Amino acid sequence: MKNVIISWSSGKDSTLTFERLMESSDYNVVGLYTTHVKGEVPFQVTPLDVVKCKLID
Repeated sequence: MKNVIISWSSGKDSTLTFERLMESSDYNVVGLYTTHVKGEVPFQVTPLDVVKCKLID
């Protein structure tokens, strides 16, 4: 199993990538990274608290 860290924008593409990697027996998601400006993920304008909730659920 290969450990991976993926880029997280909170959009549909990063969500789909995360789900597929989590379902795969070939990969172990050990972390996510994102950029933020003033507490929001750029482009999606998602507050960091919402991103944290999405990942925990």
